[in-house]
Amino acid sequence: MGERILRAYGMTETFGYFKQQFHVYGVWIVAAKGLTPLPYKVVTISCGLTGMNIWLFTVASLVARGFRFFSFGSAFIALRPVDSKFDREKPAPYNLPVDC
Repeated sequence: MGERILRAYGMTETFGYFKQQFHVYGVWIVAAKGLTPLPYKVVTISCGLTGMNIWLFTVASLVARGFRFFSFGSAFIALRPVDSKFDREKPAPYNLPVDC
């Protein structure tokens, strides 16, 4: 069905070029997209359409998405109020005593 759509719009050569470029730069595209907050579904569909190696996709995704979520989590912890009224009144389960 996808091939018929590409033929109908006259984009078979354009898709061939896209597929060639995606094979060359696919890992970098996945890694760069994994760091952005935009929807990741476009890259996953593109990887499937171009037949990208599943292991390269998996490693690039894990590294990029892991770095992104770790960065946001670290920033959240670093920028939260240290001594707020909430922490003194009802400590959360993750606020363990330092000297335990």
